[in-house]
Amino acid sequence: MYNFIDVEASGFGAGSYPIEVGLAMTSGQMHCTLIRPEDDWLHWNEEAESLHGITRDILLVNGKSPLKVAMLLNEWLDGETVYTDAWG
Repeated sequence: MYNFIDVEASGFGAGSYPIEVGLAMTSGQMHCTLIRPEDDWLHWNEEAESLHGITRDILLVNGKSPLKVAMLLNEWLDGETVYTDAWG
C-alpha cells in the first residue's frame, strides 16, 4: 500500500531544516506536526515562508522538538514504505 510524507523547510538548499511534516497513510490516518527549531538552526528564507505561510514565531510557540517528531515518525511508520516528492 502507499503512505506519503511531505516536509516543509525553512528555506531552499544548504542550511535549511525541516519545519513541518505531514503524513497521509493507507490506513486513512493523517498526521501534521510543526517542528520547533533547535537553537543553532538559524537559516530562514522569507521566500520559503511566503510559500508555506509558517513563521518562525509559530514554530517556536507551537512546534514539537525534532527528537519528539522523529520518535512520532518512527512510531507511525514502523515497517511501512513511504513515498515523497522531495528530491534531495
